[in-house]
Amino acid sequence: MRHLYTALAAPVAFVFTMLISLAICIAGLFDRTGWAWWRIGRFWGWTLTRMGGATHVHTKNLERMHGLQGAILMSNHESNLDPPLLIGLSREPVRFVAKHSLFWIPIFGQAMWVVGMIPVNRGRRDKAIHSLQEAADRIREGRVVLVFPEGTRSETQTMLPFKKGGFMLALQAGVPIIPVGIAGTRSLLPPGWGATHFGPVAMSVGEPILTEKMDISDRKALMDQVHAAITEQRIEAAALLEV
Repeated sequence: MRHLYTALAAPVAFVFTMLISLAICIAGLFDRTGWAWWRIGRFWGWTLTRMGGATHVHTKNLERMHGLQGAILMSNHESNLDPPLLIGLSREPVRFVAKHSLFWIPIFGQAMWVVGMIPVNRGRRDKAIHSLQEAADRIREGRVVLVFPEGTRSETQTMLPFKKGGFMLALQAGVPIIPVGIAGTRSLLPPGWGATHFGPVAMSVGEPILTEKMDISDRKALMDQVHAAITEQRIEAAALLEV
């Protein structure tokens, strides 16, 4: 039965995403504040989270994500459900640092451009550096950006080694990092292709980690501090699943 649900849900999710992307493109042309297109985006996030198998969403300290002006959210990454979950739970517009290839997907890519997502070409160091500098400028202006410091989804309970780019971004912008822990999404939709499972998911948000008095020499210490904070929030999120 789960295999049948997955076979039916996957194309429905694709078509739904394309329709939402088209709606965001239209809204984004007339709404630079994010009021309209972000509500459309949150609807997409909640719908895909539920379609992905989430029967309940537990949260802890979610208010730490509200009212942010210039910040970087950093979360562990264990499933394709993580971005929709984070989008669905955030009141304020959140931009992503994403692979540049995603921006070439018809309609979906145009929607990413319209709302100000940030492309990064990891294969071209010069372009990657330029993208991060541009992102730092946008964050200083008050935008909130989501970064998965592992760079890709982990297939085990152990987080992958962190990439340096997100931390360079934080240090350049001088804005706080908000550590986020997610639990339960891997059980529902693990990396790779498989049948969708059903169950609860959880997210816990940590205290802001300030970077305004740091410089490049503090990068390693900052990475260790954020790693420890995300690990702690993952434990908090996992505990919510036991309630």
